Amino acid sequence: LRLSSCQPCSLSPAHRGALDAASRAGKHALTIVLLARSDEGLRETERQVYASFGAEHGHRQQLHIERHCIDLSNLETLDAELDYILKNIRRELSSEETSETGGGNEVYDEAILINNAGSLGDLQTISTLPSLQSMQSAINFNVTSACWLTSKFMKHFSSGGSNSNAKSKTTIVNISSLCAVQAFKTCGVYCAGKAARDMFHATLAAENKNVRVLNYAPGPCDTDMQTNMRESETIDGDIKAFFRKSKDEGTIVVPMQSAQCLSKLVFGDFDFESGSHVDYFDFCSST
Repeated sequence: LRLSSCQPCSLSPAHRGALDAASRAGKHALTIVLLARSDEGLRETERQVYASFGAEHGHRQQLHIERHCIDLSNLETLDAELDYILKNIRRELSSEETSETGGGNEVYDEAILINNAGSLGDLQTISTLPSLQSMQSAINFNVTSACWLTSKFMKHFSSGGSNSNAKSKTTIVNISSLCAVQAFKTCGVYCAGKAARDMFHATLAAENKNVRVLNYAPGPCDTDMQTNMRESETIDGDIKAFFRKSKDEGTIVVPMQSAQCLSKLVFGDFDFESGSHVDYFDFCSST
């Protein structure tokens, strides 16, 4: 996560991986940009990241966090909002570089995207999906928006982008799911979205050998999404029972544990083939 002036940049829809990124950054300065619809959620994530970074290193002044309330499902405003956010990151870091070195070259040592935004969509059998509009809304959010975010990030930060700096090291993390590679009853729209995102990012890896691309399935984490699946009235009964049993028995994945596994993958503790699908249980279930 190192930029030219030892200032890393991580652009992430609000995600617990930011906490472990902060702790792994050590003495290096770190810029984290959080994107989400909920300002309350963004502020809580910011608080936790500052607490983690400060508690472990005592260098809070080396950590800069930006919060942006953005509806990633709104395709009418998405492009302009992402342009504004990404251009301002470059402008601010360029200004800091100018003041410190007299330069202003906008040279980033490393930039990381954790692309985590998504929704379950309708949890119903394919023959009972309620409407075309509902399906389109889910696909817009889970596929179109997510893939466009990656494309915009590449344009601004990777060596292949028209607006980028050629010396940047770029890592793209698509938060995937077992649903990307295995069918689950009543989860057809969600599975389709995750599979599409995996292939999009695998193609990105094939096109850009100098970019590290990871499709990371974090495991069944104890999150609001998981709660929604356990409480759904339309999800497949066997799936619902499995998740309820996992919750009751304490075998569900703790989000921070999965975030730490992702951090090990991103920072090179574990090796992976760029563009591949990697599951939490492949590396970290017993660590």
